[in-house]
Amino acid sequence: GTQRVETDLFSSLENARVPVRYMSRTLAAGNDELVIKSYQKMIAVRIYKRAETVGDVTKEEADAALAKAGMTAEEAEAIYHLTSLPNYQERFVIPPYSREGDIEELYDPQQRKAEMGFGKRQGPQRGL
Repeated sequence: GTQRVETDLFSSLENARVPVRYMSRTLAAGNDELVIKSYQKMIAVRIYKRAETVGDVTKEEADAALAKAGMTAEEAEAIYHLTSLPNYQERFVIPPYSREGDIEELYDPQQRKAEMGFGKRQGPQRGL
């Protein structure tokens, strides 16, 4: 059978574990509207995907949730893809690290690899 979307599946903003005011101060410089809009989009994507995969939410309820959040089904799919199915390049931004290239411009690292390591090769001395 189907369930009531508003009461059974997802909590409302008033019953959220983390208060909207706290989230807005932490993430949006105190702008409650941004947090509420983001939360509504997140819930709309969850309802849309649940209607698509599980089937216990009707298509009309999913479309109503998308309309309430002010988004389309294509936007919901894009948000779902970026948050749930990203590949390594989409999930992390790794800056290029060209240490090997810079060393090779000065000298051949294979010929001088014995000189690399920690500290100097000096025997310990006693006294001053």
